Amino acid sequence: MSGECKRKSKLTLLIVLIEIRQAILAIGILCLAACATGGNKVALHYSIEFNASQDSPDIEVLDYQYGELEKVFFAPERERIRLGQAFKGGNLNGFLPRGEFLYVKWRIKDTGEILEDRVDLRNRLPENLENLHIHFVCNDRQLYVFVIWPWDGKPWTKGKPQDMYKPVPSGERRFDGQRIQQIYPDPAQQ
Repeated sequence: MSGECKRKSKLTLLIVLIEIRQAILAIGILCLAACATGGNKVALHYSIEFNASQDSPDIEVLDYQYGELEKVFFAPERERIRLGQAFKGGNLNGFLPRGEFLYVKWRIKDTGEILEDRVDLRNRLPENLENLHIHFVCNDRQLYVFVIWPWDGKPWTKGKPQDMYKPVPSGERRFDGQRIQQIYPDPAQQ
């Protein structure tokens, strides 16, 4: 093969590689545009969590579900529910679509009374969920749902750990440098 042919082959290969790279870039841009214009946006939930053994040792969580109306993201294994097991805590971290509901079923240990609540979160959660904790607590006969914001640089406040997830009559409190907002029940309804 002559030097001229080799040079033309290399040039043709380079052009093909550039065209492939441009096609991949265009596909990526189209995918991003499709994600941004439709469907439930994905955000970083630092976590959706509960800790019944610490927050409310007088209850047993029997079932919980967090997710969209058509799909649950965070729930115990259905076999464990069927066996009647109670759950002391759980969490889910990562990139998730925005939750539309939270369902919790619990038992008060002293009385054996079983309660359940389903919260419509569509108008309760903040628009931007990045780096937030969503935490729920069953306090006797009432389910509480809190959003915990990361430290914002304001002065550090110290509180007792057992007070972190107590009802917030004003709707919001500061605890150990974090802002805790009660989103359910509405503070005015307590």
